[in-house]
Amino acid sequence: MLLFSAVGTVLATITYNEGFEFGRIVGHCEVACSVLGADFSGFEYEGTCQCEQAGGFILTIPVDHSFFN
Repeated sequence: MLLFSAVGTVLATITYNEGFEFGRIVGHCEVACSVLGADFSGFEYEGTCQCEQAGGFILTIPVDHSFFN
């Protein structure tokens, strides 16, 4: 039982950290898109955010996520 508790705790911590990083990146992209007057539509982990303008035009902008640290 102790082994299952330890493994569960480690896996929960890893999941929490991955989710926190995912949310941080989405927040950076939302801010970058709102500065351009567009709506956030997606992102890639490599550092690009996709923003959609009012006419349906999709912008792909590079974002250095380490800048926000």
